[in-house]
Amino acid sequence: MKHHRLNGPALAACREAAGLSQAQLAERCGISGPYLSMIENGRKQPSAPVAQRLAEQLGVLLADIARPREAAS
Repeated sequence: MKHHRLNGPALAACREAAGLSQAQLAERCGISGPYLSMIENGRKQPSAPVAQRLAEQLGVLLADIARPREAAS
C-alpha cells in the first residue's frame, strides 16, 4: 500500500488559485497559520483528517496535493 505526504508547493498553488491567504485556509481547517506555513514549506506533515479538510476547503482531491511515498521497510 502506498503512503502519501502532502506536497507543500502544490498545496500552496491550490490555495493561491482559490484566492485564499494562509490565515483564511488555516481558519477554515481549524489549524494555525504558522502550522499551515510549515506544511506548505515541507517542515510538517498533517494528520489524515487535516489533510482531507485542506483538500475539501480547496475544492481539490487529496491526490492533487499529495505525493506518493515509499512505505518504510
